[in-house]
Amino acid sequence: MQANISSSIINTDATSAAASQQAVSDQEQSVQSESQASAKTSLETLKLQNVDSSLANSDQSALEPPVDPLMPSSIAQSISRPDDTQQFDLTPIKIPERGAAFSNFDSYKARMLYRLPARMFFSGSCENSLRLETNVFQTSRDPQADLVYRVIPNVTVGYALNRKTRVSSNFFFFRDQYASKDNVLSRNIYSVGLRADRDFTINDKTTMTAGLFCRELFFNLSSSSPPLSDIIPSAVVVRRIGTHGAAYGSVMGQVRFQKMLDRFQEFDQFYSVGYILRKSPWLFTTDCTFLTNFGNSNLRGGNNNQTFVLTGEIARQLHRNIPISAFVRAEPIFNMGANSSPGLAGFNFRLYGGLRAEVSKPAIFPTKLAAK
Repeated sequence: MQANISSSIINTDATSAAASQQAVSDQEQSVQSESQASAKTSLETLKLQNVDSSLANSDQSALEPPVDPLMPSSIAQSISRPDDTQQFDLTPIKIPERGAAFSNFDSYKARMLYRLPARMFFSGSCENSLRLETNVFQTSRDPQADLVYRVIPNVTVGYALNRKTRVSSNFFFFRDQYASKDNVLSRNIYSVGLRADRDFTINDKTTMTAGLFCRELFFNLSSSSPPLSDIIPSAVVVRRIGTHGAAYGSVMGQVRFQKMLDRFQEFDQFYSVGYILRKSPWLFTTDCTFLTNFGNSNLRGGNNNQTFVLTGEIARQLHRNIPISAFVRAEPIFNMGANSSPGLAGFNFRLYGGLRAEVSKPAIFPTKLAAK
């Protein structure tokens, strides 16, 4: 779900907090040895990861019919949410800060944080999961179930032009390995893209982020399937609730071509609302996404359709000094309006279980302290 609302959270609360910590450390340089020995502060932020379709994220679109395992209608469900690139994969991020009680891994993160360029930011995650899927061909009748192993490495590297504007590049790859439908549905998909994001502060607790993401998708590099090109504008509003929670709403469009700005295939819209609750070491996520698809039925492999995807996830960090979490995620999927088109119809239920590892660094800006 692979997926980033996380931009709003990481680059507002997280960045300013880390910057303040660094500024205080510089001003109190005369007592640095004592203050560093006693300082032990960590800020935990919520990272909202992706959609399987645009994020980014988890599985928003439908799988392809057996006659065409790489049918474009299956791509949208294949993108990891959250930073993957704002594709709603909701995972915690721990920002390392200077202190005297770091474990070996925290010490590594602290050194990395202060040696890399301050305005550079990155996030890397790798999710391994095994899921039960009750309707792998997304048909209105005679559903067929299967077990699927998925691995998704996802990397984003970028630079903050200022406190509110960022540019970045993203790469992710995922492999779906089906147990009984291996030769029909198993596939590799690669994504390479560039994005720009701009934050807008609504009030002390609410932030909106507008973004534009352009990417190229490649399938099973040895196959003859042509790549697809996507232009994805988005707007995400995040509001803090208490000290541990955040609610969000987002609108995202996906304009898909078989060649960039040529051979228009479809225009998909995603409307999402959700809530994240972080109580270390636990993370609870709920999400409801409504997806509408319009386009060329010959190129997209079926009629226009609408889809509701409900998501509930519980994740727990396995060790406080190691950024690996175990998670369980459930996704009921309701397809509508496709007139029984295979790959775009029927009800499907997905139940995931797996491990997720991640490392990140926010952009950091100096903070000028108010004069006494």
